[in-house]
Amino acid sequence: MLYIAPASPSTEAEHLTPSTLSPSEGETCSKLGLLVMAGYAWPTQPGDVDDLRTWCRVADDQVDNPDYECLQPYRDDEFGLVKARITNLVFGDGEHGIENFQVAAAIKHELKEALRTLLEDKDVCAITGNVGFMAQIQRDAEMAINELVAEPGSQLQRKPMALGIPSMMMVPYLFPDLYDMKHGSSSITENDKVLLFTSNFGAFANKTLLCTFMNKVSILDFVEEQINPTNCEEWAKKNPCDFGKKLQDEWNKTYPNETFQSGQGWVKVRAKAQEKGGLEKLEPNILEAYIESIANVYVPVGANNMSGYSGVDLTGGFHSVHEVVKILKNRSNPANIVQLAINATRGHRISGAIMGSTEMAPHSNFLRQEAGMEYGHVGHQHSGHLLGEGCQRW
Repeated sequence: MLYIAPASPSTEAEHLTPSTLSPSEGETCSKLGLLVMAGYAWPTQPGDVDDLRTWCRVADDQVDNPDYECLQPYRDDEFGLVKARITNLVFGDGEHGIENFQVAAAIKHELKEALRTLLEDKDVCAITGNVGFMAQIQRDAEMAINELVAEPGSQLQRKPMALGIPSMMMVPYLFPDLYDMKHGSSSITENDKVLLFTSNFGAFANKTLLCTFMNKVSILDFVEEQINPTNCEEWAKKNPCDFGKKLQDEWNKTYPNETFQSGQGWVKVRAKAQEKGGLEKLEPNILEAYIESIANVYVPVGANNMSGYSGVDLTGGFHSVHEVVKILKNRSNPANIVQLAINATRGHRISGAIMGSTEMAPHSNFLRQEAGMEYGHVGHQHSGHLLGEGCQRW
């Protein structure tokens, strides 16, 4: 299970649930704990992770009222929200920027104190983050929680934690049985592509950065060891069209009597891992080729390529549902990031998508409702869109 940690007693927690609300009888907690960045204070919209209307019902005539309250009583799937701010953590790739994949050391104290606030609040059931890029500090948050729990006299207990949707990037490939329980038999192959929509394409401007990010969100130690800085530099130099072939070549050298056809490599790897007792038991060359092929399926797409994008733009672009949908419906609009992504991946089937930002509900809803694609705002969904033949660079 993934865990996360908050801020110190001095950190001001923002309770978004009206004070009159209380947990239902028999419940020990009733709120979601949310780590937020400094300066992240513009108006939210329903669908945003840091908007209470995402997590509870609001009367129709109160949806646009800044003083709205949840309808009472809570339903079983509804709850309140508590925010704890990570002081000094900001957007960008500077020393304290969330898109700097080495930022953890610079915000270690602030992160720990924010986590303390959420762990001390007995109403908080679980913890997440208010931007997708927080997934990269998941492990650092886990270590901070371990330190908090181990403090002399501490009464704190760990709480379930997942800091961002990108934390799920490895699940369909490393835990296929878990994935299949949710989505049915998975047919994602090494020849497919998965779109990674992000609020800032610059964070993945080159493949080394994308590989480094995957190192940060990797769930298993043996995966993190493979996606190391040296391997990321080497991986970035290679032609993406070669990775599927590399897996097949390494397999044929290791198991010459167990060949497979293109697109069947992952099935073979998983079967062999089950036979050996786990992926970590595979031969090093097979494991490396398998993990490289996983990294190779992701194609990052930046929402800030949309005209009008701005973190504080309330009239168009990223934060306006109507403007977003208007652009997405126009396939010839050069700002249509969905169509640009589909165009860029021609020759491959798009087998899923991840909305890496917490504010991309309009994009995922459009993909499901308008484009008929079973893509997800909260992880991978299976899709059957085949876009031709061939291999494309990105």
